Amino acid sequence: MLHTAPHRLADDSSALESTVLRLRGEVRELQRALQARSAELAGADAEITRLEEKVLKLKEAQRELKRLRREQQMRRKSSGSKFVRALLRPFRFFRRSLPVAAASTPYQSWLKQHRPSLQDVERMRRESRAFAATPLFTILMPVFNPPADWLGQAIDSVLRQITDPQLHEISQTILTEMLRFFEWLSRIENNLQKLDTLLESLSLLEVLEFEARSLIDYVDLKATVAAGRNERLHEVLDGISYGITHDLRRVFERELVRGVTEHSIPIVYGKIMHAHGLLTNCFQQSTITLLQVFSPQLDASKLFNDVELRLHQSLILCKDLSSLMRFVRLAQANGDPDVLRSVTARILEFRDGSMQYLMYKDWRGYEKLALEVITAIENNLDPKPLLHRFLCFLELLYGHVKMRAVLADEFPYSSKDDDQ
Repeated sequence: MLHTAPHRLADDSSALESTVLRLRGEVRELQRALQARSAELAGADAEITRLEEKVLKLKEAQRELKRLRREQQMRRKSSGSKFVRALLRPFRFFRRSLPVAAASTPYQSWLKQHRPSLQDVERMRRESRAFAATPLFTILMPVFNPPADWLGQAIDSVLRQITDPQLHEISQTILTEMLRFFEWLSRIENNLQKLDTLLESLSLLEVLEFEARSLIDYVDLKATVAAGRNERLHEVLDGISYGITHDLRRVFERELVRGVTEHSIPIVYGKIMHAHGLLTNCFQQSTITLLQVFSPQLDASKLFNDVELRLHQSLILCKDLSSLMRFVRLAQANGDPDVLRSVTARILEFRDGSMQYLMYKDWRGYEKLALEVITAIENNLDPKPLLHRFLCFLELLYGHVKMRAVLADEFPYSSKDDDQ
């Protein structure tokens, strides 16, 4: 017993040290979570301050408008104003009786001469039905938060090009649902301008969650099966289902959990704003990828004109990918437990943050490799082979992001910087 006591003390000391290290890692994770929440709160406070200033300016403008209306009424009631109106009354009648010449432009003159009649339109419609091969026409228009009917007309123009009845039905069902989702997101965005409509926004998000899950069921149970012969469409539908499911889980199981209304108004406001941004990006990407199946040349920046936002997101993605690759290289060179725990934290931080800016098709690959690395580290296995595979995957993602059109003119995060 005297000889085994030192060994037991050494084992207890080792266990205590590992517990302390684990607790330190948890404390660091909690500190990062606290910093993130503090940043959200600060952003919400700044937004509230801006809205309060806007309300004050609006009230001042309303008071000024009332004052001007009172002055106008006083002038109209004055004897001088009545005399002038009586004096000008005959001339008003004369002015209304004069013919007004319509302004004519060269285009209007050409259109008047060449516009087809109703009979010509009907004749062309009959002739088009006899065509051996139906020609396709694509109409693109730049939009930003467009009215639902405009976006619906643009989508209809693409749907009319799909000749396969089954593929047409699949695409029409999914894109029609997307239009409804954009309408609800637009209402939520308008509600964010007023703090007294937060409960209505939460209700809209609950409806949106139910409808989006119903759409996922349709994609999984019917659309994916029907599109089995079209490999490209099958792959896109699988990505849409995975991406929407991922973002719904992230929003409604992490952000807008039950009891969210018990928090203060700035926190609720920040959560709704974050959820709105995630879901908007999710549904936009789903719409774009589905339309590009039938119109491969479609430019996403012209369909949703938010180039500055996508540039900002792409730069954040490049920066975070570069940072994560540096940590993975450090872990390859130094297998210290603290370094490995830092890599695990960084992997999870990227998954919960910047991963949303990747393409859907890359989400599953990232999560699969990340899970393998984290499992190896937590079970004290040799993670170096998995870290090498993970690093190769990150470098591939980094190269794809650098080739995005929004980064063609200027790219501050070069590969040279990553190697240093």
